[in-house]
Amino acid sequence: MNVRMVYILGFLLLFLGSVLTATYSPASCGGLACMLPSSIVFDANLNSTPELASSGGGFVFTSDYSLDISKFAVVLNSSTGASFNIKNGTLVIETGSLRNLTIIYHNGTLEIRGEEREKKSANLQRLVFRKGLEVNSLTVYGDPREYLDFEYCSEHFDELKKECEGSGSPDYQLYSGFVLMVSGLTLFGLGLLRGSS
Repeated sequence: MNVRMVYILGFLLLFLGSVLTATYSPASCGGLACMLPSSIVFDANLNSTPELASSGGGFVFTSDYSLDISKFAVVLNSSTGASFNIKNGTLVIETGSLRNLTIIYHNGTLEIRGEEREKKSANLQRLVFRKGLEVNSLTVYGDPREYLDFEYCSEHFDELKKECEGSGSPDYQLYSGFVLMVSGLTLFGLGLLRGSS
């Protein structure tokens, strides 16, 4: 192999290695996180309303508690159970048989997630928690879309992370680029040695 061919091959390898290394783009998933909803209107753990009292690791409503709210997501867990009904544009949540209950209302649609899922049209302007309702946890969000985004992210976080990690360059691209650059420099140096002798 003549010296000129060694130079050209070394230069090509160096060039290809440089291009592979320069265009390597790792996936940037370090900041991937599910944003907690910031639209909390009521949280049993954080609120100190006189209508809510601590009760054996949970809370009990000592009198009716109402919120004037036209869109919301209610996430409720109750070891004693809860139920709901609609009266005159008001969603009433009271003692019943459902242990876990998520109720989402926006754009005139009420979605109930308990033992079964159901959707129905409604025109709600108010939310009432009846006296005697016991809850282990209860949170009311004022922005249902924000809650649904958080819920989706939480349920699919592993899939979202894999998708993010797959969006960058493959790991072997960086190593291949370095190997080609070193090989190119080696051939270039070999050409210099042969050319000087």
